[in-house]
Amino acid sequence: MISAHGQDTKKSVPDSLERAAASASEDTSGLNAMFRLASAIQYSDPERCCSLSKKALLISEKLDYMPGRAKAMAFLGGYYYTVADYNRARMYLLDAEKLYRSLNRNRGLRDVLTQLANICERRSDYDKAMNYHLQSMKLAETDHDTSGMAVSYGNLASVYYDKGDLKKSLEFNERSIELFEKIHNKRGIANCYGNMSISMVILGDIKKSLEYQQKCLDIHTETGDKTGIANALVNMGGIYNYTGRPAEAIVYFEKAMEAYKKLNSTFGVAQTLGNIAENYKIKGDYPNAIRYAKEAIDMASKEKFTSAERHGYTVLAAVYEKMGEGMKALEAYKKDIALRDTLVNKEKNDAVLKMEMQYSFDNEQAILKAEQEKKDAVAEKDRQRQAVIRNAFIGGFALVLALGLLTFRGYRQKQRTNLVLEEKNNIIESKNKDITDSIVYAKRIQEAVFPDKEIKYRLFPDAFVLFQPRDVVSGDFYWFGEHEGKRIIAAVDCTGHGVPGAFMSLIGNTYLNEIVYEKGITQPAQILGELRERVIQSLKQSSAADATKDGMDIALLVFDDKEGVVEFAGANNPLWVVRTNDKQSFDKLRTGQATNYELTEYPADKRPIGYYLGKGLPFTNHRVEVSKGDALYIFTDGYADQFGGPRGKKMKYKGMEQVLLSNQHYPMKEQETIFLSYFNEWKGPLEQLDDVLVIGIRV
Repeated sequence: MISAHGQDTKKSVPDSLERAAASASEDTSGLNAMFRLASAIQYSDPERCCSLSKKALLISEKLDYMPGRAKAMAFLGGYYYTVADYNRARMYLLDAEKLYRSLNRNRGLRDVLTQLANICERRSDYDKAMNYHLQSMKLAETDHDTSGMAVSYGNLASVYYDKGDLKKSLEFNERSIELFEKIHNKRGIANCYGNMSISMVILGDIKKSLEYQQKCLDIHTETGDKTGIANALVNMGGIYNYTGRPAEAIVYFEKAMEAYKKLNSTFGVAQTLGNIAENYKIKGDYPNAIRYAKEAIDMASKEKFTSAERHGYTVLAAVYEKMGEGMKALEAYKKDIALRDTLVNKEKNDAVLKMEMQYSFDNEQAILKAEQEKKDAVAEKDRQRQAVIRNAFIGGFALVLALGLLTFRGYRQKQRTNLVLEEKNNIIESKNKDITDSIVYAKRIQEAVFPDKEIKYRLFPDAFVLFQPRDVVSGDFYWFGEHEGKRIIAAVDCTGHGVPGAFMSLIGNTYLNEIVYEKGITQPAQILGELRERVIQSLKQSSAADATKDGMDIALLVFDDKEGVVEFAGANNPLWVVRTNDKQSFDKLRTGQATNYELTEYPADKRPIGYYLGKGLPFTNHRVEVSKGDALYIFTDGYADQFGGPRGKKMKYKGMEQVLLSNQHYPMKEQETIFLSYFNEWKGPLEQLDDVLVIGIRV
C-alpha cells in the first residue's frame, strides 16, 4: 500500500530547515517552519517528527489556528500508524479529517483519507478502506493533482491485489510509477516496486520478485526512509525463506529486527520474531525456533497483534510435534485455533463487548453521581451548621430536612442503580441465549441440507459414515449423489469448525449439487476444479498473503457402474484401498478368515479447494482398479490429528491405519462402531480437537 505522504526524504536535512525550526516563534510563520522540518524527517526520524508535531499542536491550539491543528494531527496520525498504535492513529486522523473538511483543504484531506484506509486494511475492514480510497481518488481528480493520482493508482493496485487480479495490480503499479517518476517521488516508486515484488512471488517469478524488492530497498536506503527500509528487509527475508534459502533469509530478518527496534515498531518486531522462528524451524534448530516464537507471542499478545500471535503458536505447534512433545504441541495448536476463531467471530464478540462496556459506563456514571451527591450533602451540612449559629430552631429544622432528603435521594439512587444492573444482566443473558439458540437452529439447518443417510444406504448398501462434529455444528460434511448411472460420494473438510465451518459446509454442499446435477459434471477432477473456482469467486479470495485461508480439503469418489470402474480425485485428502493377498479373499473376508491385508494409498493433490499459489493447476484424476470385497476409505484429518493415548500424542495416520487393518474382517456397520470406540478411548479426558469424518465402502 502506498502512503499518501509521498514527499521524498533525505539522509541529511538542510541546515536552513533546522535553523528555522529551532528559532521558530509561536505564530503561524513559526508553525510553518516546524511543519517543513517535520515533513522532511517524517520517515527518516519519526520519533523527532512526533515530538515536533505535538509541540506544533499545542501552539496551534493556543493560537486557535485550525490549519495548524489539522496538519499536526495528520502528522501524529501518521506517526502512530508507523508504530502500529492504530487506535491512537485513527483518533488523530479522524479529528484531522473533520478539520480539513471544514477548511475545504483537499490536499490534506486526501492524505488523511488514505492513512485511514491503510488502518482499515490492517484491520481487514476492506469495505471501509475502499470507501476512503475512492474519496481520496475523486478529490485528486478534481484537483488535477499528479501526485494524488499516482497515489490513487497505487491504491487501486492494492485493491486488485486483494481481489486476486495480479495482472491488473501490476498494471496499476506501473502506471503509478510513471506518474511518480514525473514528479521525482522516489518513495512512491519504491513502494510500487515493493508491492510488485509480492505479486511476482505469487505468480512464481522469484527472480523478478527479488529484483523488484532490491530496487525497493535501494531507493529507501537512498532516501533514508527507515520504515521503508525495515519493511523491504523483512520482505527480502520472506522471499528467501519461501524459496528454501534460510541462510540468506536470516541475514535480512536480523537487519529488519534492528531497524524495527530503532523505529519502536512493536508490530514490525513481533512480525519479524515470528519469521525468525520460522527460519530456525526450517533449519531444524528447534531450541532457537521455540525461543523466538515465544518472544513473538509475548509481544503480539500484549499489543493485540492477533495474526503475529497466531504465527508464533503455529511455529510452536509444528516444532513441538517434531520433537515428540505431544502435549505441548496440542496446547499450542489449541491456542492457534482459539485465536483463529476469535478473528472469525470478531463481529459477534465486538457486539457483546460493546454491550458490556455500555453497562460498565452506565454503572460508573451512577457511582460518580452518588459521590457528587455526597459532596453536595457535606457542603449543605456546613452551610446549615452556620445557620444554626444564627438561628438554632430554623437551622436545626433545615438540617433534619436536608438529611431526610439526602436519605430519600440515596435510597432512590440505589434503586435506580439496582434496576440498571438487573436490566443489563438480563440483556446479557438474553443475548447469550439468542446466540445459543441460533447455533442450535443452525444445526437443524445444516442437518436439513446434508444428504439423508437413507440415500447412502440405497447407493452404498455396505458402507458406513462416522461423523463426529467437535461443536454443535460442523465444518466437515459428507455428500452423496447419483447422476447418469454414476454414484458419487465425498468427504469434505472446510476451514474452521463450529459456526464458521458450518457456513463453509453449506457453501460446499450447494456447489456440489449445482456442479453435478445442473452442469452434469461427473469426473472427479473436473468436479474439484469447478468447485475451486466457485469457492474462490464467492469468497472473493485475493492473495497468498492473506492471514486466513478459507476453503476446503476433499476426497471424492465416482463409481461408474456401466464401465465397472472407480475414479478418485482429492484436494489434500487421499483415498485408501484395503485388499487381502489371499486368492480366495472375498469368501475368507466374509467369514472372518482372511488375515493378510495390504493398504494402497492413492495420493491427493497438495492444494486446497480455494486460493493457492498453484491455483490454475488441474487436479489429478485417478482410475482405481477394484475387486469384489475391496474396501475404500475417504476421510478428513480430524481422526488422525487427535491427541491422546498414554503419552498424549497425535494418533497420526499410522495409528489410524493400524485400527483399520486390524478390524478389516468386520462388516462395515460394525467397523463404524469400532472406529468411534477406539477414537473415544484414544482421546480419553482430552477434548476433541477437530471435527471427525470417516467414510468406508465395501465393493
